[in-house]
Amino acid sequence: MWILDHLSLFQNSHPLVTQRIRQQNPENLAITVITFEEKVKGWLNVINKYNNQASKYEKLIWGYKGLWDEIEYFKNIKLLEFDTKFQPTLSKIPCQVSLFRLIKPCKLFLISLLYKP
Repeated sequence: MWILDHLSLFQNSHPLVTQRIRQQNPENLAITVITFEEKVKGWLNVINKYNNQASKYEKLIWGYKGLWDEIEYFKNIKLLEFDTKFQPTLSKIPCQVSLFRLIKPCKLFLISLLYKP
């Protein structure tokens, strides 16, 4: 199984990332709920930023379109859960973790521990 962490690179057609992912069976591709949360939160931040600025309505529309597109995209990719059953694994991570909110460099390490092919 391939777990996509930097999904934006693939979504924005980064040549090397796109080439490597397209060599894989789509049924073997997945993302974690952590990635989903980060992507949705990004669009919600855009919406919140421009929600009360009438002169920036184009950016507000762009934010809602981005959120819609993101939700549609996630309907077509396997989403891996992350819940309390991983608590014992979290205590073994040699980096800072606070209430399941991972500091960026730790996320890939955690994912590699949890989802071995």
